[in-house]
Amino acid sequence: GHEVPIIADESADIEKGTGVLMVCSYGDKYDVDAIKRNKLQPRIIFSHNGTLNIKGYEGMKIKDARKKILKELEEKGLIIEQKQIEHAVNVHDKCGTEIEFLPVEQWFIKILDKKSELIKQGKKIKWHPEFMFKRYENWIKGLEWDWSISRDRHFGVPIPAWSCAKCRKIIIADEKELPVDPLQTKKKCPDCKSELEAEKQVFDTWMTSSLTPQIASSLAGGKIKIQYRRALERQTGN
Repeated sequence: GHEVPIIADESADIEKGTGVLMVCSYGDKYDVDAIKRNKLQPRIIFSHNGTLNIKGYEGMKIKDARKKILKELEEKGLIIEQKQIEHAVNVHDKCGTEIEFLPVEQWFIKILDKKSELIKQGKKIKWHPEFMFKRYENWIKGLEWDWSISRDRHFGVPIPAWSCAKCRKIIIADEKELPVDPLQTKKKCPDCKSELEAEKQVFDTWMTSSLTPQIASSLAGGKIKIQYRRALERQTGN
């Protein structure tokens, strides 16, 4: 029942297939970019538990709904051709489940406007081996979005913040209040005096681990001298 606009866009390759590029909300990061760039209205058809919320498919898992839709299209004679193809699909690195994009509010640290400063500071570091600086520089230059520091998990360091549902003011805990779990600490909005809602998200583990130098140095009087006995290699475990 919705009209679908047809828009000329440089991202569509006229030499590939039909030359028409479909955009949905959201198949991948390219859809996110196209929707923002062309000011399209996103249509979110599934909820946080991975089931659909549209009429006729309520409560169905995405793959089950996909089969039902294909069957309905076949019954109406709307399918012209079907064939197997190979293409890249984002999956979870541990279980292989296909990733679906769902827009939700998150906390970010702005870094895209600080690329030059990050590279400048990186040049002050004595790198071992030296070529690791080039990796760092390429990584910084390749960043496409700001740093998301929040996660929807059961365990983690709570984000010390509250928000007002009435006036939308965000309250960050004062440094002297830390550590604090906002879910265990009630506050009122300083502006409209309404009860504040506690932040339920926790920090990403890379956010908390990045504080290790500050935490360690604070326990040792500000400076720590470490003599490394052997070469160290930083690895990311799966």
